[in-house]
Amino acid sequence: MNILAINGSPKGEAFLRQKELLAKPYDKGGFRKLFSFKWLTSPEGRKLKIIDQQLYDRAAREGFPLSFFRESYFDQVTFYCLPDFADFLGSTLMNCKFAVCRVKSASFIFSSIYSRNFTRACSIT
Repeated sequence: MNILAINGSPKGEAFLRQKELLAKPYDKGGFRKLFSFKWLTSPEGRKLKIIDQQLYDRAAREGFPLSFFRESYFDQVTFYCLPDFADFLGSTLMNCKFAVCRVKSASFIFSSIYSRNFTRACSIT
């Protein structure tokens, strides 16, 4: 699709705003306040924090706590912002979607990703 054809239209404006967001790093520092998590035990016996869309949205607004992404179970979460170098060590992502977000130097070591979805507007570096 020709970008000039959508310039000025609501879809064109939204596309340009989303494109701008990809160039900007997530700028909220690590939030120090503790979040209350529910927990589950993985098949390997590790305790994982359960993170749903509501908890992710709150953390995105307030600033992601340290180790928020590490050893977590993400259940049907749509990721729309991530801090650079997000550490998903040992996490499980179940039916998650990466939409209009910048994924820069994220680590997925020892993670399990099931049914992921990366939209075209997601920048992975």
